[in-house]
Amino acid sequence: MGRALYYIVSEDGRWIVRHSGADYPYLTRSTAMSAAIDAARTSGSRGHEAEVLIEGTNGDWSAEWIYGRDPYPQPG
Repeated sequence: MGRALYYIVSEDGRWIVRHSGADYPYLTRSTAMSAAIDAARTSGSRGHEAEVLIEGTNGDWSAEWIYGRDPYPQPG
């Protein structure tokens, strides 16, 4: 299976998760991150290589969460 990439960007005071050409807006970074990790976990469990990437202030991307490498965050 292919890669499932979830990009988190900040635009106009809100946070957006981009995946497969669609944008999903959130009010906070933490809610966007949680939603992206949930979606990536689902994709990973279906056989995709799944990653959550966040855009830095310099325009570079960094992996914040990778299925199979990072533990799934527990509520708390």
